[in-house]
Amino acid sequence: MAPAPAYDHTVQALSGIAARQADPRGGEPDLVRHGIVDKTTGYTAAQALTAAFLARERTGEGATIEISMLDVALNFMWPDGMMNHTALDDLPEVPAVASSFRLTRTADGYVSVVTLTDRQWQGLLAASGLIEDERLVTVEGRMKHGGETMREVKKRLGELTTDEVVARMTANEVPCAPVVDLADVHAHPQVVAAGVLEETDHPVLGRLRQPRPAAPMGATARRPAPAAGEHTDEVLTDAGFSTEEIAELHRDTVIA
Repeated sequence: MAPAPAYDHTVQALSGIAARQADPRGGEPDLVRHGIVDKTTGYTAAQALTAAFLARERTGEGATIEISMLDVALNFMWPDGMMNHTALDDLPEVPAVASSFRLTRTADGYVSVVTLTDRQWQGLLAASGLIEDERLVTVEGRMKHGGETMREVKKRLGELTTDEVVARMTANEVPCAPVVDLADVHAHPQVVAAGVLEETDHPVLGRLRQPRPAAPMGATARRPAPAAGEHTDEVLTDAGFSTEEIAELHRDTVIA
């Protein structure tokens, strides 16, 4: 398939991501609705480049880097997305971690609640007003018998507002967050406190709201992507071309 065009949509389908996104009720596969493979391929390339530069600095030898979007997508699926498709020997299946990525409906929206430790499980029951079931005191017991309790938890949380659920879970040290609408993300208190979204004036598009780099490195200057040819003269000057040579290239329409 090397000659075939690679697009996020098709790679999601090939790699199992679309199957992993299947609705747990009906089993209908679905796509992650943004370019997750495009972005992770970019991150993978950046990571590989920095590693190659470090290796060259230490050994004096360069490296050729080839990155396939499908390879990146498959790496991204392991381990949690492929828990029951990893061990090839005859081992009992366990509930996949991926199945825990579900939302819980509230009276006026949705929340994401997750329990990974015994303390968090107990906090979930306390926040929901339920009594601990003796069968559920171990991880194995919860895997076998936790379904009924979780249905009751969801029923009780569905009677509360999102704010009430988040408050109860937070008070009981249970990881929980509201599902924030896209139009409201910029105003969430944590996003505001982190200063991660910035507003700028773009010379063509006008006012923009975009995130700063996720890993900021001091006071580095940031500017919008240049227009076509905006820095041609500057680049050629840095490369050693004289003013006269650059002017001649312009006259001959070699550059623009």
